[in-house]
Amino acid sequence: MPLLAPPDLFAALAIAAEADPDLPPGTHLRLLPSPALGFPLAPFGLFRVTAEPAEARIIWRDREHRPRENGELEPAEGVLFADIVRPAGQGGLAALVAVTVEAFEGTAFLLDRMGDRILARASRPPHTLGGPRVERLRLEGRGQARLRLWQVRLSRALEEMLGHGPAELLSLPVDGDRPWYAGGRGRDEALARVERAAPRRLGPPDQPDGPFDALPPQDEVLRVGTQAEAIVEACETMLRDPGTSPRQAALPPAVSMLRGHRHAASVRIEGGLLLQAMDPGLGRFLGLLGHVGERSDPAQPAAYAAFGLFAADPGAPLPGLRTLGAALGAASAEDAALAGRLARLAVRTPRPEEALRQAEHTAARHGLEPRGLVAFAAAVPPPDPPGTPLPELGRAAWIGADGVSTAFRQDFVWPRPELGALVALGRKEADGWVSRHRSVALPAGAQFPSRALPLLPGRTAERPPQLPGGLLSDAPVPEADPPMRYRIATADLFGRFGPAVELDVPPPPRPPPPPPAPQLQVVPDGPQDGTAGKASPGHLLITVPVPAAAGLAAGTREIVAVTVALDGQAAASHPVPGPDTGAGRMLPLPPQALPETAPGETARGTVRLGFLDAAGVASPETTLPYSCTDRRHPPVVPAAAGLIWTSRPGPAEEVELKLAWPAAPGALYRAFIADAKSLGLPGSSRAAIAVAASDRDRQGQLGGRSSFRLLTDPPLAAGPDGRAVLDTRLPRSLSAVQLLRIVPLGPAGQEAPFESCPVVAVAVPAERRPPPPRLTVRVDPATGRATLRVEAPGLDLVALQASEPGLFDTPPAAGARAPELRLRRAAGPVADPVYARIVDERPLGLEQGPDGPFLAAEFPDPAPLLPFVRYAYWAEVRMPAERRLPRERTDLPPAAGIAPLSPAQIADMPAAYSPVSAPAAALHAPAAPEPPDGLQVSVLAQPGGHSLALTVPSPPAAHPLAVGRYALRIWQRWGDGPIEPAEPDVELDGSPLQWTGPARPGPGAAPATLFVAVIDPLGRMAEPVSVTAPA
Repeated sequence: MPLLAPPDLFAALAIAAEADPDLPPGTHLRLLPSPALGFPLAPFGLFRVTAEPAEARIIWRDREHRPRENGELEPAEGVLFADIVRPAGQGGLAALVAVTVEAFEGTAFLLDRMGDRILARASRPPHTLGGPRVERLRLEGRGQARLRLWQVRLSRALEEMLGHGPAELLSLPVDGDRPWYAGGRGRDEALARVERAAPRRLGPPDQPDGPFDALPPQDEVLRVGTQAEAIVEACETMLRDPGTSPRQAALPPAVSMLRGHRHAASVRIEGGLLLQAMDPGLGRFLGLLGHVGERSDPAQPAAYAAFGLFAADPGAPLPGLRTLGAALGAASAEDAALAGRLARLAVRTPRPEEALRQAEHTAARHGLEPRGLVAFAAAVPPPDPPGTPLPELGRAAWIGADGVSTAFRQDFVWPRPELGALVALGRKEADGWVSRHRSVALPAGAQFPSRALPLLPGRTAERPPQLPGGLLSDAPVPEADPPMRYRIATADLFGRFGPAVELDVPPPPRPPPPPPAPQLQVVPDGPQDGTAGKASPGHLLITVPVPAAAGLAAGTREIVAVTVALDGQAAASHPVPGPDTGAGRMLPLPPQALPETAPGETARGTVRLGFLDAAGVASPETTLPYSCTDRRHPPVVPAAAGLIWTSRPGPAEEVELKLAWPAAPGALYRAFIADAKSLGLPGSSRAAIAVAASDRDRQGQLGGRSSFRLLTDPPLAAGPDGRAVLDTRLPRSLSAVQLLRIVPLGPAGQEAPFESCPVVAVAVPAERRPPPPRLTVRVDPATGRATLRVEAPGLDLVALQASEPGLFDTPPAAGARAPELRLRRAAGPVADPVYARIVDERPLGLEQGPDGPFLAAEFPDPAPLLPFVRYAYWAEVRMPAERRLPRERTDLPPAAGIAPLSPAQIADMPAAYSPVSAPAAALHAPAAPEPPDGLQVSVLAQPGGHSLALTVPSPPAAHPLAVGRYALRIWQRWGDGPIEPAEPDVELDGSPLQWTGPARPGPGAAPATLFVAVIDPLGRMAEPVSVTAPA
């Protein structure tokens, strides 16, 4: 039946006090409505019902979760768990309300199935425990435990409730009817309830170290009375507005200013009242704790039913993706009728039906459904007060102050606290233990002038290994050595405190100082002249704002020094002068010299700054980049005399020029160019012109900036590899020497003195080719040696004399270079110079002819010619290599100067060969061959006749490239008959020959003779020889 409330939505607890040090005699009941239900529409009714024995199946297991047959503890090492399988009940639904552990010595714990949280504990007989859920026990002790269960059947309880009426009504402290409440019983009855069940003594909140003095009931009434006015006003606000449900009713926003910002917070009234009701005194005032004077028999515990009529929102969400309507189930008409009868018993006004109808109608207008719910509780002997597990020290945070923080806030966390409501917190100070609760002053007439306000543990959502649990904070906690000591105790839902635990609370680590926020200024006051070598380009001016201690994060110590380090150097410490006045200070640091740089080089680096506090703790460092360029222009790049060649002219219209020189990364240069002809430089050759340009430049007579034109715009920049590269193009048609100046630029773009920068002579290699030479060849038939003659009348003797003076002297001048020829030869049927091999290279000599001197050379082919192989010769000629320097000069580029990318650019440039000559053919034709040796003839018998056979053991052979093959021509004669040719000729390849002639009928006439003649590859036939077969 849906009247029986799920324990997580509405539950009741009851204990029967008898000689309890904290509670007066009688039965004390606490009601626990869920915030999803809130307060009912009418007072709670408490009904006396009957608890009867129950049967259930018990599942025993040890601490390792291994099953056990019974409750014998010794074999299980003194610890057993008992899972109680809930009975189906007889005569309707039933609720287990209590369990008694018999034949047992030790401590019994009632556990929640979710996480085995301790709900109650009993260490003394009769070991009877009650709670909202009686489903699992843990036993620690000895004996062979048996469980005796108590249940309340709903059907019987309803008969008793309707038949006898409520034993007590628990009302909110309002009088009469309200739109949201019927039958309020007023403030006086609420205070009388407080006085009837007032605690008998003070507790750890008031006296952390005891002794716990006796407390008159009137003092408890006065303590609750200090808050009664505000609670009554909150109840009136919650209940009197028909347009706002109690769950939505809120107090006016509380406005506060925090760090210059306005903050407003609004608190829902109903949730706040439920939280206040965790204080047992305020819970009694709010109608959530009751007291019945009836005593309970430990052997037969009394049971009570609590009934409330709630305005339930079926769609309200619950944990676990449920809704309130799904958790309660659908109510039948019979349930609604029973709920109405029970509600009328709780409303003792002249017209209870009308008052209830008004409250239900108000709820219905908000979509709320009136639901009557019943919760059962057994009045068991008071269990042991809850144990206080040693809390964990949670988050600690320093508290801000005008100077350096000296106190902090400390959180205490219980991963799995026992079921309870209040926490007592005390701290040991110089004068002893002091309560850490806020207190409220009591009116005159109270025995104690003030009382501690309750502390309720909050909730924390820390994730494993710290599970959700209780959270408590204390502040301010002074920084002390030794650390402050705390004493903590927890109370059950009736205000009974258990034994306290103690722990030390050391101060948390202080945060380091914040990273500085310096002001950095680069002062480029280094040298500006053209001096060489390294020098500092300037210095850094650093100003560091030092915040006051009051402006730092709470807990941070005072900043006493600033550290500064430049580019990985060791940090230097600079003290912060003067006292901390609370306004902060500006600390200018001594100037920091920048690292030395070469002229034009840019110094880039970082400066690291940090703070040190009074304990020497360093802050995170602040790293700032800086850069400063040396204002001197880079040094002039040296260069040597002599030509540097561009690339050879090709199909393109331009040639490439690539030069490089060492330079600081990022250094800038301009390249200027001038034509040697425009500067009027003398010289018989381009090498001589290059030397003349260099010599005149050293004398300052070459010409200034106006004689050159800019070649590079924008300027060249040196790369990060420390090298500057000029990569440009020039027309291939340039035949004159070109002169370059590489001019360094300073950081501001200023040029180095123009004429101090040496010139570099460059030239495009000549591409003019001389005419092809004449080539003749003759072959000695006896030796097979070829003699070749090359004549080159087309070479320019005037240019040759100019470039190589002394070449035509007798004897020629030392070092003078003559023109060269190159001979190519091909063998075989393919006569093409492309496939010809170079077989000789040699200089040409000067000869006198009818028309004057000319260059020629006559020489033998170093290798003899192969017989009958056709050879073809071609000749090419060229002028000597063009010198980059005159013969008498040996200047080399300086090590750190301008140099080409390829070494070939500073070598003498080989001249281009002429086209090949007309081919000259040659063939070695030896004398006619001799007959081969060892010829043998024999007569062979053939079917029907005879034939002659010839054996030639070593016939001649021609080279594979020869113009033809050797052949053997044969004639035969039988007896005195005619000489007849034996067709065809036999081709010879050098291997032994076995030849058989045609068959002749009959025996054949004797003697049989063969005539043999050798034919060479040219077709010449030697004299025939005869060979006669033996008889």
